[in-house]
Amino acid sequence: MNCVVVLISTLLAVQMEYVTAHPDRLKEIAEKCKEKEGVDEGAIQALIEKKLNEYPNGKCMAACMFEEDGIIKDNAFNKEGIMSMAEKIYGDQKDKIEKTKEVIDSCEKEINESTGDRCEVASKILDCSKKNSILLFEHHH
Repeated sequence: MNCVVVLISTLLAVQMEYVTAHPDRLKEIAEKCKEKEGVDEGAIQALIEKKLNEYPNGKCMAACMFEEDGIIKDNAFNKEGIMSMAEKIYGDQKDKIEKTKEVIDSCEKEINESTGDRCEVASKILDCSKKNSILLFEHHH
């Protein structure tokens, strides 16, 4: 398993636990980002079907969602954002927090190749997650 897969798995685990704890937040962020990025209603369906990256302007909507959670900041992957989310979720489970940090440290360079273009940073994360059958955004009914 290469480091990007491990990173995406870690990102997934952290973001999913957060979203599971706050199910209304995903819907709220999706609606807000849909308007902000000027995508139509179909983008929400694309998000649910895990096809956001293929949707017109979908990767920018994904970037907006990552920005809302502090995972992308200033057009770049934000390690502090994911760490702060991990700390909120894992609390005193220091082993999980440490594992998250190790994975991010080892993979940051690969993700940061797209720094400067927020939509491409999000696209790279989504592409990688899809290629490895890992889901970053989960829809809860």
